[in-house]
Amino acid sequence: MQTIASFRKASPGILASAALALRDDVPQVTKAEVASILKRCAGRLGIKGYAYQILDMLLAISSPDDWRTDRRPVVAVSNGKAAFDLGVSEKTITRALRSLVEAGIIAYRDSPTGRRFVNGEGEAYGLDFSPARQRYAELAALASAHGAEWRSMRETIRRSQSVARQIVDALEQLVRDGHNTTAFEKQFNALIANFHERRADPDFVQELMDLLIDVLQHYQTDEQEESDASHRQSKETNMSPAQDNSVPLYTNTTPPNFVNKKRNRASARSLNQYDIGSADKLALEKKPVRAGLPAQDLKQAESPDEIAHLLRLGCRQLKADWGISAGSWAEMEPHIDTLRGIVQIPVEAWLAGVKAGGRINAAAAIAIVAEKMIRAAAGLPGGTEIRRPARYFLSMLYRSETGELNLLPSLRALAKSGMN
Repeated sequence: MQTIASFRKASPGILASAALALRDDVPQVTKAEVASILKRCAGRLGIKGYAYQILDMLLAISSPDDWRTDRRPVVAVSNGKAAFDLGVSEKTITRALRSLVEAGIIAYRDSPTGRRFVNGEGEAYGLDFSPARQRYAELAALASAHGAEWRSMRETIRRSQSVARQIVDALEQLVRDGHNTTAFEKQFNALIANFHERRADPDFVQELMDLLIDVLQHYQTDEQEESDASHRQSKETNMSPAQDNSVPLYTNTTPPNFVNKKRNRASARSLNQYDIGSADKLALEKKPVRAGLPAQDLKQAESPDEIAHLLRLGCRQLKADWGISAGSWAEMEPHIDTLRGIVQIPVEAWLAGVKAGGRINAAAAIAIVAEKMIRAAAGLPGGTEIRRPARYFLSMLYRSETGELNLLPSLRALAKSGMN
């Protein structure tokens, strides 16, 4: 039976550890498993400094065979030997061991004389790791919570840094465009005065994001005028031959009568139905064919399910920095205004994009633009510095009018670069 020497001043923690060591329902765990868990949650238990060094030394001395369910993991090492090995005083060892006992990691298993030894019958007296073994499930949960808290804190720090960089970039752009940013700069400087102390605070991240949204909403751009001009130019360029047959696109030496004989495709209208000149015939015959996917392949490439899957994979930074999931229209619809603010796209440009490609394709396109710009600001793989985001956005969607919209290459590239 385990005893506590009479010279020890018992405390509630010491008594609790002794009670744990006396339990008979011993869990089947190994020394390596317990050691790994103890190292991961030592900070949560208040074990640090010399106490952590002594814990590491005791675990190294403990024999793996002693961790079987029919034995006790007792370490019989004297305070003097431990002090000599660590280069500290015995008083330091005594205080550190007491802190380990009160933390519920080890228990005193004292002999009648207080000495630590192993007798000839296999009975050991010393420092018993039975409390740690009994608490394995509890300590494992504590270590898991500790790791989750660290990951959350690290992600919050990254978001703080990313949003702060985006604010600086947006303010610089406002200054270049001739806007007065004094109020925004004062607010930003007040927020980052103690950046390193607050960067792991989610409330601080929210304050930065609110400021960024205000800065982006204040931004006024002339992209709409340029987009309208681009739209008109695109419509003129992509007019079909039936709409404008007055100017040949190419010139060649093929005789007109050869055209009349050979143009017998089932999908083409017969030229004999129209009273047009030979130059127009040449223009129709030599209209360049788009180098892209066949019609059936394009239909398959634009499968909504595949696009939704690739949006989730490709727009990971948008989810990490802004909490916006791009997997479906229902997920993105509440955040469309935020997305427009992120990429500086006026509402008129957004409505023009919806009219050209539909709201689903427009949502996917704006998510792609936002993901590329966010990655570029953070210096991440797959990022693209887009100087005219509204024009970039509309140029993607105007292709849908001619059947040339294909978002999959951009999404696959983003998904692949996001995994590296």
